[in-house]
Amino acid sequence: MKLIRPFRNNKGMALITVVLIFLILVIMLGGAMFAAVVNQRNALTANDHTEAYYVAESGINTRISQIESYLYNPGNDYAPGSEDLKEYLADAMFAINANKVVDVGDGNFAIVNVDGPLQYGDLPNADVYVLRSTGYVRDVIRTLEVEVVIYLTYGSGDSTMNKAVISRSSIWMRSNNGLIRGDVFTNGEALPINYSPSIQMGPLLHLADKDQKTILNKEDPDGAGNSIAISDGFCDNIWSIATAPGTILTTTSYTQLPGNSLGCFAANKMVFKEEDKRIFPSIQMPSFPTQEELLEVFVVNGVLSLPDLRRFPGKKGYYLATFNTSANIRIDLGNYGYATQVKKLVVGNLIATSGTVRVEGTGRVMVMRKIDETNTARLGTKYYIPWGANVIVQRNDPTKFILVLDTWKIPPLQTDLNTGMMTAVTEDASFNPEFQISNNISFTGSLMFGNVDVNMQNVPFKGYIITAGGDLFFTSNSTGSVPDIPVWIYAPIAHVVLGSNATLYGSIMAKVVELSANSSSVIYKRMNALPLFDYLFYTPASGTGNNKPEDPVILFSNIIEIDTAVVVGP
Repeated sequence: MKLIRPFRNNKGMALITVVLIFLILVIMLGGAMFAAVVNQRNALTANDHTEAYYVAESGINTRISQIESYLYNPGNDYAPGSEDLKEYLADAMFAINANKVVDVGDGNFAIVNVDGPLQYGDLPNADVYVLRSTGYVRDVIRTLEVEVVIYLTYGSGDSTMNKAVISRSSIWMRSNNGLIRGDVFTNGEALPINYSPSIQMGPLLHLADKDQKTILNKEDPDGAGNSIAISDGFCDNIWSIATAPGTILTTTSYTQLPGNSLGCFAANKMVFKEEDKRIFPSIQMPSFPTQEELLEVFVVNGVLSLPDLRRFPGKKGYYLATFNTSANIRIDLGNYGYATQVKKLVVGNLIATSGTVRVEGTGRVMVMRKIDETNTARLGTKYYIPWGANVIVQRNDPTKFILVLDTWKIPPLQTDLNTGMMTAVTEDASFNPEFQISNNISFTGSLMFGNVDVNMQNVPFKGYIITAGGDLFFTSNSTGSVPDIPVWIYAPIAHVVLGSNATLYGSIMAKVVELSANSSSVIYKRMNALPLFDYLFYTPASGTGNNKPEDPVILFSNIIEIDTAVVVGP
């Protein structure tokens, strides 16, 4: 029997197989070791990358803390209300932040630089500084940026808008049931309080304190004494007196009249002092960005989103070809920036006769429109801008939606610093275009107009109105019908008329204020803040102390990263 013998060449196959298996294992082990080393290095780099961010952020926070400390606890050379206050603050900013190194330990550090001041949002009393901090951690470099707004306040407007009515000319009470509940103020000119077209009391004398009944600082032009009508705080009683300036009034000095027989003028405290004279400041309209500075945006599925302009160099606002509210629009301001940041939206065509506008997100939207003969409705010689859309804002904050209408008619008015008077170019009632708002809508927002009149009927408006127009007319609870959201009106050359059932909770500052019908009233309610005060251009009058900045406020935008790098070693 023959035996089958294996070929001699097959004897090495097992050995080769074993060698290949070990080689594969060695390669796999080497790859695993290499991957572990790489992963470890990547982990260290990622850790350094994260740490560099926090180092840069620490540099910003350190500088912001120093700025706050400096501004809120200034040195002896700080002069509140001085004309060079903004220059002083700028010097302080650069003294603190110019190329400063922040050592955060372990050999890591940040270098902080500052750019500015830059004007932001056309606010004459706010400057923006850009803090740029670069964090260094071994081979990783990360650079962050934040906008710091130094904002000079006017005491939330308390020094100026702290009365129910401030008038430079007259207050007209043309009905028996008209009511002004709160304090009034004038610049001291003769102020007739007219209870009807034919009955006029004498020039108003200002009471320093209702309880003391003391008349202050009013000259008697004809030497014959002056008449005054005063009442208690709830209009239950009205007295008429005739007396000379400086007289201390007593109970026996009054001639009591039947309650509300001449209409109720409830002035709890009427003050006239020369040093308290009010300035009626000029209205400084916001500037419109040029077309090249606008980023075009679109309404998509009913939503208008406004992206962060810091991602678009050279852009200062947004452009929407047609703002049409008929299909409803939700304006998404995003979650970037800070709460008081104004985001300008210039619209080419404005159609807002129906529908609803909702505003959500961080900051405020300023919807801006230049009106002229070609884009304004006309009836006879009068131009009209109709509005019939609801405006609903987040947290019922009327400053989140600001409608700006500028007109081709006449330039902004100027203030006479000696008299506080505004100058009108024409008294023609048809000269200014008119903003008409009606349709039983709800409007929580703000209006800022050039030479534009306002006609508001049966609209529960809540917010701010600033206009250089000549006439404002309100009827049927058309202003401030919700007491917790007051109305603040600044119309320095306007005749403001509150018609039938118009109740205003808030404050009016105008040339003439007229309560023309039954149940029209002004009930003073303090505003928590007056953000649109920034657009009233103040030139401080000597000695008044009322129109100068009081305290700096610091606002911050969100921190963004503008650069990152890894330095490759040899």
